[in-house]
Amino acid sequence: MRKLGATIIIIMLSLARLVATSEISAHFTLKYLASSSGFGIVSIGLTDTDLSDSSDLTLSTFNSTVENSSSIYTIDENTSSDTIQGYLSYFSTSRGSGKLVLSASSLSSQTNTNNTHSLDYTLIVGGQSYNTAEDSPTPISLDVSESSPETPSIKSYPLSIDSEESSFADAPMDEYSGSIIIQYGLN
Repeated sequence: MRKLGATIIIIMLSLARLVATSEISAHFTLKYLASSSGFGIVSIGLTDTDLSDSSDLTLSTFNSTVENSSSIYTIDENTSSDTIQGYLSYFSTSRGSGKLVLSASSLSSQTNTNNTHSLDYTLIVGGQSYNTAEDSPTPISLDVSESSPETPSIKSYPLSIDSEESSFADAPMDEYSGSIIIQYGLN
C-alpha cells in the first residue's frame, strides 16, 4: 500500500464515572477531533443514526449531527454486542481512498494509583472486533471511499460493545478511562 499522506485522529473514550451502586457500570463520553487529509476533508465522529444514505448532507450538517449526537454509552458486565450503541461515521471529500484503523485500550483507574484492576471489553465496529483482553489484537480496518468536494463520501459503521464479564466481577468502585485510537491514512 502506497501512502500519499496520513493524518492521525485520536478519540479519547473516557469513563466519566463508575456509579457507586451495587452494580458496576461505565459511562462513556467522547472527545471529537476533526482533521484534514491534504487532498480534501475527512471528518469523523460518533452519531446516533446511520448517515450512509444521506447524500444531501454537507460537512456543516455532518459536524452538527456529530455534535448533537449523544456519544454517551453505558456499559456494565451484561453489556452485549446485540445492542448497537451508535455509529462511527465519516464525511470525506478526499480524492484518494483511505483506511480508518481502530485500536483500543482497557479501562483503568484514573483516581486511585493503588487500583491496578482494568476493565476489558470488545469493541465491534462495522462487523469487525477488537478485544482489549487479548495480548496482540488485530486492529479494526475500515475503508474510506474515494470522493470529491462535489460528491462527498458519507458512511456509517455500526458500533457496539461487548463487556468482558470476568473483568467486571471483582472490579473496585473507581473512575476508569481508556482510549480508542483512530488512524486515517490514504491508500
